[in-house]
Amino acid sequence: MQPAIIFFDLDGTLIPFGRTDLSPKLKYTFYALQKQSILLYACTGRPAFLVPDFGFDGMICFNGALALTKDGKILVSHQLNPEQTHRLVQNAQRMNLDFFIASQNGLIGTNEQNPTLQYAKMNGISVSFLSGSSEDTKEVNEPAYSIMLDCPPEQMKRLFDGCPDLHPMIWSPGSMDIVNINADKGKTLLEILNALNIPREKSLAFGDGQNDIPMLKAAGTGVAMANADDSVKKNSDAICLSVDEDGVYEYLLQHGVILPAAV
Repeated sequence: MQPAIIFFDLDGTLIPFGRTDLSPKLKYTFYALQKQSILLYACTGRPAFLVPDFGFDGMICFNGALALTKDGKILVSHQLNPEQTHRLVQNAQRMNLDFFIASQNGLIGTNEQNPTLQYAKMNGISVSFLSGSSEDTKEVNEPAYSIMLDCPPEQMKRLFDGCPDLHPMIWSPGSMDIVNINADKGKTLLEILNALNIPREKSLAFGDGQNDIPMLKAAGTGVAMANADDSVKKNSDAICLSVDEDGVYEYLLQHGVILPAAV
């Protein structure tokens, strides 16, 4: 069955970590899918303003906390609890953990050398900084969707003390995006399907990280990349080649969704 909609994780799925553009085969893939009127949605932990313009019809960002159409219409919004955001920030500062908080329009962070903060700043995104030692969090006043940080697993209980409505989406050991407890990629994927009146069985999803597991389980067919963790592969319906081998292109070609690329 041809899919009506496909959801793509970005880093480690469509593009290798550190790259910013699609490979020639994946550029062709997007063109071929668009010619068939198949809807293409990014489904990522990134803030909306860091989702590249690959021709998506919409996006799920902040690990499911926010979903937008390509013209900016909000389909789903699960903001962080403001009081608990302040509490978690204070916990992180007492633990000397660097972090950054992402709203729909900008970033607040503690480390000016953080690559994401620097990238955002270079691209004209609003960036401000908190002192890593200060407990004054008055600067955190815009509705936030995600807190991104690294925390040793043995310190997680201390970090989340007093924050029952905040939930870590772990994408590699110790590295996480903290979101509203009601947000994950899978729940938001299902909300998108309902809003667009698309049957679940006509949806396809590709991912590689642990935070992609809800998405892969929610889609009609969930495909894990060969470079994914074993836990991700165990929760998928199929496994394709790695991101470095244009796994998304190869899967769609093998299943007759697209024709071979002349590249």
